[in-house]
Amino acid sequence: METRKLVKTGGATYIISLPKEWIRRHELSKGASIGIYEQADGSLILRPLTFNLKQNNKVMNLKIISENEEVTLRSIIAAYISGYDVINILSNKIPLNFRRKIKEVITRKLTGVEVIEDSSTKITLQVLSHYASFPLRRVIDRMGALTSCMYDDISRALTERDRDLLRDIIERDDDVDRLYFLSIRQLTAAIREPNILSSLEIKDLRECLEYRVIVRHIERAADHATIASTNLYEILDLIDKDIVSKLIEMENEACKSFRNSIYSIVNTSSKRANIALSLRGLVRDYEVDLIEKILTETSNVKVVAYLRLTIESLRRLAEYAAGIAEILLDLDIDTRNEANIHEQIEDTFS
Repeated sequence: METRKLVKTGGATYIISLPKEWIRRHELSKGASIGIYEQADGSLILRPLTFNLKQNNKVMNLKIISENEEVTLRSIIAAYISGYDVINILSNKIPLNFRRKIKEVITRKLTGVEVIEDSSTKITLQVLSHYASFPLRRVIDRMGALTSCMYDDISRALTERDRDLLRDIIERDDDVDRLYFLSIRQLTAAIREPNILSSLEIKDLRECLEYRVIVRHIERAADHATIASTNLYEILDLIDKDIVSKLIEMENEACKSFRNSIYSIVNTSSKRANIALSLRGLVRDYEVDLIEKILTETSNVKVVAYLRLTIESLRRLAEYAAGIAEILLDLDIDTRNEANIHEQIEDTFS
């Protein structure tokens, strides 16, 4: 680590020299612009503004070396998440069915990706979406709304004994996945290029880590809506009316907790976060009561097994909501502490 002394010139201007080797390595000269990014701990990140120009159009060449199509598809998603703008899939021969599957997956799973070249030996994907078009809290709000609707429709499907609606819920998981992969791509880019933090409406790098956990919680909550729908599909006509009523009550409380947690993040509301946390215990009580009721009143082993898995998914929704709420409270207390520190600094220099 190098140290530099702070020099004061004029009445209120402070100057610090930069390492000569750093200047040379980044090919800077007199008059060059340098971005300065303040972090939550008070430290500064300095980055030449020419740095981002050199990062444009990152290209990834993926050579298909496995007959397992899932391996290649996971690599495509990984390249997208890692921030590559152009993804070339290369092979001596890409089977027609696999080419169709690649295009189907990117349509369902990835936001802002277009196929710009498609041949038997090469498929080129171009990412066209821009970070500033999708502020992260807006993405989180949308993910939360989609997930909440999935759970609401589970209750509706139970009430109406509607298998088609359960199938529809399962298919909607792709919509949440698409936003999840977009958010991870954004957060990865923000960690590498702090200058885009403001366009994503993120304060600092620490928030990137917290938001990554948040979007993962939402994505897992949507996965459990799919799991619950899949399980209920198998036994929908065999569930007793009283148990259906209790399941709907449990879903309502779990979803209320989840909605409050999403609202708390999008609107920075510690009040809503605490409401979300307070409902976790109630949902657990529903779980205990329902399991006892099922074991006492249901003799069909298949129904018991699928209902227990469904109840676990509903409880998981409340657990993920509580996790999101706890993160908001942690971020909020840091924000209030930072505000106090800034007030003290202003008093010192006034």
